[in-house]
Amino acid sequence: MKTNLADSDTRHPFLPGGDKSFDSAWKVLLKKFPSLDSRSNSILNIFCNQKEIFKQTSLLYYNFVDVLEVQDNVLDLLQRISNAGIRLEITLNSDLTYLYLELTTNYFAMMYFLTRIPDLKAVLMLFNFLFEQANGKPEPNFSRMAERFTEPPEILLKHLLEEFKPYAPVLSLALASLNDFFIRRTVRAQNWRDSLFLNILAEPHKITHTALSDQLACELLSYEVMERWVVFGFLLVGPSSAGDGDDAFARIRLALRNSYVVVLFRDEVIHVHNLLITFFESVWTGKSSSKRLSDIKEAMSIAYSQAPGAHSDRRAYLRSSLRQLHSVLSDQPGLLGPKAFIVFWGLSYAADEIHWLLRHFSNVQPKKNINVEEFADVALPELLYYIEDLRHLVRRYTAVIQRFHIQMLPSYDAPGLEEYLRPSINYLPMEEVDIFNGMLTQLREVEDILTSSSPRHCEFTSLRLDWLRLQAILSSKDSPLPLANCRRLAEHLHSTTFHTRLIDQIEDLLRQVSDLSVYYFYWNKLEEVFNHSLAYPSQLRYSGVFLSLPASFVNICHEMCPKERFIIGRTAGNLTRRFCRRLVDALCTAFFTRLEEVCTFAEQLAPQKSVPWLIEEKLMKKKAADTNGTIKKNKTGSGSGQPANVIVMPGMESFRRDRIDQTIHDKTLFTLSQLCSALTFRKELHAFEEVFDPRTVLQTELQMRLF
Repeated sequence: MKTNLADSDTRHPFLPGGDKSFDSAWKVLLKKFPSLDSRSNSILNIFCNQKEIFKQTSLLYYNFVDVLEVQDNVLDLLQRISNAGIRLEITLNSDLTYLYLELTTNYFAMMYFLTRIPDLKAVLMLFNFLFEQANGKPEPNFSRMAERFTEPPEILLKHLLEEFKPYAPVLSLALASLNDFFIRRTVRAQNWRDSLFLNILAEPHKITHTALSDQLACELLSYEVMERWVVFGFLLVGPSSAGDGDDAFARIRLALRNSYVVVLFRDEVIHVHNLLITFFESVWTGKSSSKRLSDIKEAMSIAYSQAPGAHSDRRAYLRSSLRQLHSVLSDQPGLLGPKAFIVFWGLSYAADEIHWLLRHFSNVQPKKNINVEEFADVALPELLYYIEDLRHLVRRYTAVIQRFHIQMLPSYDAPGLEEYLRPSINYLPMEEVDIFNGMLTQLREVEDILTSSSPRHCEFTSLRLDWLRLQAILSSKDSPLPLANCRRLAEHLHSTTFHTRLIDQIEDLLRQVSDLSVYYFYWNKLEEVFNHSLAYPSQLRYSGVFLSLPASFVNICHEMCPKERFIIGRTAGNLTRRFCRRLVDALCTAFFTRLEEVCTFAEQLAPQKSVPWLIEEKLMKKKAADTNGTIKKNKTGSGSGQPANVIVMPGMESFRRDRIDQTIHDKTLFTLSQLCSALTFRKELHAFEEVFDPRTVLQTELQMRLF
């Protein structure tokens, strides 16, 4: 809706700024918003008796009615959670906490996004006027929407802060539990080097050991997601309500030093420092606000001056780490079983860096002290290549990962669950005991599937749903056994549910940790990086990855917006076709250049080219008959004759002192081989409803140029 209203090509002509004949009516309609002067109805008659205007306006208006309904339902759910006294902690009830934090931040994003929709007042006022003309009374939801949906940002922040006061204790505790995971996502590359992060060869004797952790799923939470939780959560509960005020602001300061934009929705971002400054100047005007404002301005300076360089170092480290992972696992795919988590972990961090670079490079504010050159990452295609190839490796050897974890469930997860459940089972009601026993039985029965040749048919959705129900029940204040009293049981079940996802939800996990569909909104940046990859010889080999990236664009489609699927799919297909065409053109250019060189070499061996050598041989024989003095004189060059023409012997281009010194022929051959490798990166390219075969495109192009 925002895109359509902001674009002059898709904007309705009857809206303000469109058809001039409506201008006087709009002045009257919006003059005393939200009230309407009934004496001006004669001027407003231009809107009446036009069914198309009423139809188009109603489509827009009832979208806002849906937002109002969502607002009511979200606040009702938050009130129920608060009344139940549920204690949320990401390490204790991670699934429940994740859903709660997503609910609150999406609610904030939805409400704040309304302040960016153009002509919101006009749509509300026009539909209410037409509705009143037809029914004799205002539209029932108009007064509430006119009050809440048309507020300026600073008033909206104040209302949201007041609105969330009853829910602040629950949200504050959930935010405080993010500290460790959020800090780990913001460390410098040097810390990674010191700890040998993602290096599976650091301890060769442990290379076959399974990567285990109590918080596997939490370690895969992306920085972008946690950053939204921290920033929007801080704005909803305020500095003093968020547990310890200093701890809460320490989290927000860490986010402010690492980024200067936060994702609002898709490609919509907020310049977070300006938002926080507005918050402390207009909403939270306490004694500490001046100190907080100076801290925010200091963090903004750090974010613009130091963050790009820090993220450049992180990308460089991740390139080498993913290269090592890819090299080891492609040679020994059996290691994907015990090291599957390491692969997903590396993909998650790499996708974080891609998203950060894309968001920040595309939203640099003018007149800021920032070095834009640090965003120009020449080796970015290599990082994209290893992300995509590791994803392909996981898909190719899915059966290896599945079979390993099917063996792990009855041998490790089931005995562990039984051990940690035993001390607590006497305190649980019979219904919860039955749920736990059902989960235990399902884990034990998995062993029977090992005899099956199709382990991918395992389904553990019911087990994960049961664990989510238990988290909600055992986290409430009325629970006979608080989940906090059996923390080890909760942590083990988190690990178990992650292992089940490695059996029946591998594709969903890949999409969660390494989805690059955000490039749909920045396809011009993707095209720019592709062009650079063709210009740098070291990146030619990795240029083939750009042909497969548009296929992920469909991941941003939402099931409730089926119309956009075709638009996104068409863009993906066009971009894939364009990339394929450019790569084929570059390859054909290199091929014909090499062909000319080969023809030149063949021409040097033609019989007529031997004539200069016969003349040279005759001259040498004549010189041999001369006196020694004459020969010496000629050798020392003391004569006044012109220098002799140098005749190049065929094959001389192959002689060199050092292999590092490449001739122009070497460079042509290198370019051709790298482009061939890039074009054959994937046998088939799937983009929406189209399938591309790059080799067929190359064959067709060569035939056209040759014949």
